[in-house]
Order: sequence, then C-alpha cells, then structure tokens
Amino acid sequence: MDEAAFARFSSCEYLGPVVARFGPLEMGQPEEPLTCLVSSLVSQQLSVKAAATIWARVAERIGGEPVDPERLLDVSPDELRTLGLSRQKARYVHAVAQAWLDHNWRADDWFSMPDDEVRARLLPITGVGPWTVDMFLIFGLHHPDVWPLGDLGIQNGLKRLVRPDLTAGDMAELGERWQPHRSLAARYIWKSLDNTPVS
Repeated sequence: MDEAAFARFSSCEYLGPVVARFGPLEMGQPEEPLTCLVSSLVSQQLSVKAAATIWARVAERIGGEPVDPERLLDVSPDELRTLGLSRQKARYVHAVAQAWLDHNWRADDWFSMPDDEVRARLLPITGVGPWTVDMFLIFGLHHPDVWPLGDLGIQNGLKRLVRPDLTAGDMAELGERWQPHRSLAARYIWKSLDNTPVS
C-alpha cells in the first residue's frame, strides 16, 4: 500500500475514521485481465455468495482460470444458462471472449495501458459499461486513480461519511481532493459500509 496515500487519508476529516478502523488495505495481486472482466460480468447484480457459486460453475466448465476465450465460446448460451447465467449475461461474456480473439489481445498489454485506452477498447463491447470498466481498472489492473461515481456503494458511502444530501457534483469534487489516489479512497469508502474488519 502507498504509505503517502495512507498518511494522507489518515488525516482526512472524512476518511480518517475509516482508515483508523481498518488500517492499511492489502491490495493483493492484479488479476488476469480476461478472467477479471468475465467474472465481473457474471457477478453483476448478484449477492457475493450467489456470484461465487455461479462463477465456480462457469470456471469449472471452461477448464478453470485463467479464462481461455475459445473454450468460453465453445459453451453455448443455453448451457451457460444452465450454469446460472441469464440469457443477457451469456451474450455479454461471449461478446467479451470474441473481442479478445478478434483483436488478439494479450494479458501483459493491459497493465501498461492508460485508463483512456482501456475504456476505448472495452466500452464498445456489448454489455461492458462504465461501471464494469471502473471495476476492471481498480481490481483487475490496480490503476491508482479511478473514481467510480457510478457505483451505488460509493454514492451511499459518501453520503454516510460526509452528509446525506451530497449531489453528484459534490461527489466529483470530493474525488478531486483525493487525486491521484482515488482508487484507494474508493476502497476505503466501500470498507466503511462493511461491518467486518479487514483480514
């Protein structure tokens, strides 16, 4: 974890109490990009438990991780539905796998790519929206300065930490004060909604 960012947030009037409660956040290792993106699409709008169960089924069916795009495309939409995906999600994960093959994308290329280029590559893919890309940048690639204002948890967390009547403009301004460490700020905001300590 970035020590300068930790010290900065420790003294922040809004994030300071959260930092004091949870301490330094372990960032873990960046995830394999295609696996991260597909698992994120599978998990959208599901509880953590349900998402983990369905993703385990999908991963087992395609031969485990990291995701091989050809193996994923070999699984029909109907079979993906039997594994727990909706018809729409089956279409989305196939669209991502097809884009990986069409563009011959390689995992190592993503980690040195600027945010704007990542967005330009991913947003044209069916089913991949701004929220998905933000999660991919933060959790998959560990980009340090992503501010996911489209995330409901961030919105709710900010209203709890700052004040209930925050507007979208207020939230954007708060993000500016936390540059260039907004991804870490977001992680602390999510943790502020958690009733369990960081492991």
